[in-house]
Amino acid sequence: MKPFLRTKIVVTVGPATSSPRKLASLVKEGVRIFRFNLSHGSLSFHRETISTLRQKAEESREITVLLDLPGPKVRLGEFEPIYVKDGDVISLGGKGDIPLSEKAFFEVVEKRDTLLLGDGFLRLTVENAKKNWVEAKVFGEGVITSNLGISLVGKSFQLPAFTKKDKSLLLEALNWGVDIIALSFVLSQKDILSLKKFLKKRGKDLPVLAKLERGEALENISSILEEADAVMIARGDLGLTLPLEEVPVVQKRIVREARRIGTPSIIATQMLESMLHSSRPTRAEASDVANAIFDGADCLMLSGETAVGDFPLEAVSTMKKISLLAEREIDYASLLASGRSWAKSEPLDAIAFAACELAYGINAQAILVATATGRTAKRVARFRPPVPIIAVSPNLSTVRGLNLVWGAIPLLVKPCKSTDKMLNQALEVSLKSGLIEKGKPVVITSGTLPNIPGGTNLIKVEMV
Repeated sequence: MKPFLRTKIVVTVGPATSSPRKLASLVKEGVRIFRFNLSHGSLSFHRETISTLRQKAEESREITVLLDLPGPKVRLGEFEPIYVKDGDVISLGGKGDIPLSEKAFFEVVEKRDTLLLGDGFLRLTVENAKKNWVEAKVFGEGVITSNLGISLVGKSFQLPAFTKKDKSLLLEALNWGVDIIALSFVLSQKDILSLKKFLKKRGKDLPVLAKLERGEALENISSILEEADAVMIARGDLGLTLPLEEVPVVQKRIVREARRIGTPSIIATQMLESMLHSSRPTRAEASDVANAIFDGADCLMLSGETAVGDFPLEAVSTMKKISLLAEREIDYASLLASGRSWAKSEPLDAIAFAACELAYGINAQAILVATATGRTAKRVARFRPPVPIIAVSPNLSTVRGLNLVWGAIPLLVKPCKSTDKMLNQALEVSLKSGLIEKGKPVVITSGTLPNIPGGTNLIKVEMV
C-alpha cells in the first residue's frame, strides 16, 4: 500500500480555489474536507462553488463540506481601504472614518482600552468613547480594509455564539448539501445545544464543530468536548483573547484532552501563512505543522493560503509532504501504551484498544471497522494505531463525518442484512480500492450495528 496521510488536511475554499480545475486538482491531491467560510464571499459564491465541487467529486462521494458560520465576531463595515501610520488618530462608528455599527461593541468599549484589528497586525488605543463612535490612536503601520475583525483586549462582547445572522444564513445553506456545521466563538455546551436544537427542528441531524476562539471557553472545555462532534483550535482569535505565550500550551492541552475523549480536533490559523505570496513556507511554519502532528491533532487547516493565496495547490502539497514525513517519526508503540488506561471505561473502548494492540503485534496491514454511526472508528482512532483504519459504513453522512478522524479511510458500502455480509463487502471494497492486498492479515472489528441481526462487539484476524 502506498503511503497514506493520517492527519487530514482541511482546505478553505475561496477565489483562489473555486474554479472547476482547481477543485478537481485538490480532490486528486487527496483533499476530502472543504471549508466554506460564510464570513467572506456571497451566498451565491458558496452555493455555486459547493455545487461545482460535488460535480467534480462525483466519483469520490466521500467529500466533506464544512460550513463555517460567522458567529458574533465584530467586524468593520464596507469602506475604501485606508492606509494608517504610527500616531494617526482615526474614528470608528457614527460618521467617522470607518463604519462600525455593532451595539455590543459600544456598550463595553471605554477610554484607554486596546483594540486589535484582524489577527492583531494593528493595535489601537481608545482616546475617546461615545455612545456610537470611538476615536483611537494607531500603533504600527498598515492598510485597514473592509470586514476586518476587531477585538477588544481583555473584554468580551455579550453576544450568543449562534446569532440571528447565523440562523438566517443557515436556513439558506441547509439546501446546499453541507455535511458539518462549524459554530464560531463557542463558550459553553449550551451554544452547541442551541445549534443542534435548531437543526433538529428542521429535520437535520448534522455534526457540529465547535470553534474555540475565546479564552473563556477553556473554563468549559471538558463539557464542550463531550457535546461537540469536533473542535477547532482557531489560534488567530484565541491569540487575541489570551497572551500569545499561552496559545501553544493551550493548543497541546486541548488536543490531548480531545484525543482522550475521542473528539476530532483541528488546528487552524497561519500554519503556512507565508505561502499566501511565496511558493515555499518558512522553516518555522514547517516546524509548526510537524509539531501539530506530534501533538496529536486529527486535522490541520489551511485558511487564506488556499482561499486567497497565490500558491494554493503548492500549500496543500507542502503540508502533505511535511505531514507524511512527520508521521513516519511518531512512536506508535508509546502512543498505544499511553492510551491503555482509557480502555477500561467501557467494552467498546476495550475492543478498540485490543484491535490496535493486535494489529501492532501481528504487523497487520490494516484495521477494518464496520460502523453505522462512526463511533467505533473514532474509538479505534484515539489509540493511534500504526496501520490504516478502513472504516466502512452504509451511511453516507457517517462516511463524510469520518473524514475528520485521524487515520481513518472511510468507504461507503451497500446496506447489508448481517454483520458478516457487511464485513465481507468491506474486504471486497478494500481490495478493489487497493487499500489492502492478498496474503497479509487484517484485524476486523465492529460495534453493534442497528437493525442488523447478530450485531455485537467483535474482533477477529483474517488472512486476506
